[in-house]
Amino acid sequence: MVEPNYESILITNAIGLALLACLLVSSYMTRDRRGLDDRLFTVITLTCAGSCIFEPLSWFADGNPEPWAFFLNYLGNAYCYIASCVTPYLWVLYVDTRLHKGTTRIRNWHPVVGIPVAIVVLLNIGNLFGQYMFTISDVNVYSRLPLSYINYVMMFAQFFYSIWLKHDYQRKHGRVRFFPMAMFLVPIFVGAVVQALMFGVSLAWPCVAIGLVSIHMSLQNELSYIDPLTNLYNRTYLDGTLSVFEREGTKFSGIMIDLDLFKDINDTLGHSVGDEALQQAARLISENVPENALVLRFAGDEFIVLMSGSGEDEAAQTCHAIERAVEQFNATADTPYTLSLSMGVSSFEPGVDTTDDFLRRADERMYEQKREHHEAA
Repeated sequence: MVEPNYESILITNAIGLALLACLLVSSYMTRDRRGLDDRLFTVITLTCAGSCIFEPLSWFADGNPEPWAFFLNYLGNAYCYIASCVTPYLWVLYVDTRLHKGTTRIRNWHPVVGIPVAIVVLLNIGNLFGQYMFTISDVNVYSRLPLSYINYVMMFAQFFYSIWLKHDYQRKHGRVRFFPMAMFLVPIFVGAVVQALMFGVSLAWPCVAIGLVSIHMSLQNELSYIDPLTNLYNRTYLDGTLSVFEREGTKFSGIMIDLDLFKDINDTLGHSVGDEALQQAARLISENVPENALVLRFAGDEFIVLMSGSGEDEAAQTCHAIERAVEQFNATADTPYTLSLSMGVSSFEPGVDTTDDFLRRADERMYEQKREHHEAA
């Protein structure tokens, strides 16, 4: 049997623990701890931190005949075995909640998905009495048994299920930005496979820590590109997208949108009602554009829609869809204000236009319609 390298085990898990501690501290002020997705992320982080503590302790206790060492060996290995089942399931819940922004699916579907996970967890707990997943000999030496690989099967099954969840969501709703699951899963796959095949190596949980930090960094990038009031992409993201479109020669069309009489809403009804009007406008626009469209808050009470690969005809059709949605909202919503949107359509031809040309035309056409609305009023 290969003799474990205790120094490397301690160092790798200490690095993993340090990464997780930094993650918890750096994320404390930026996450909404009332949200289910953020609470799940915290539980995953703490579970992984526990494994980074218990795994090296069980290695150091292994072979020590003292009674406390027997207890620590059992406890450490049992915790890590159970965590290897629970953590992937928590990740699946996190992915589903992150994608669908609610708890309905969690309540209705995931208790069924969790049944096999619960069975494997119970098997791991039962091992403390039956020793069929791993054994601790009379001289306190740990040995992995063939049935222990059911934990790896369950782990990989849950991770592949999370990949399917994202793929299914993207098929129905379009691309998900700022959620690169590969940054989380690839380090875990590498660490888990190496640890499963090579006795005496402790990489799995430090690799989970690396994956969690990677996901957190990506989501922090998202915060810098999202308008907190409307939850749309902001001007910074627009500038970057237009630069990419111009550099790559992408044909696209767009709509510049202005919320009419927004100052009057703020002055007469207050800024909180004005904020609500902006949120309602953002929702109506987002719900009535093609799946591949990008909706952004341009500035103040202005929005912009970008549609890659389309022309002005498609943009005009989208304008009509938004107008119908606004009319329906005004006819049915019980609000102290009436929404009115002025829209201007423009397109970008690679090699002919600049993005400044595109924005100028859209802005001019939007203000033409805005003048018409004011004259009609």
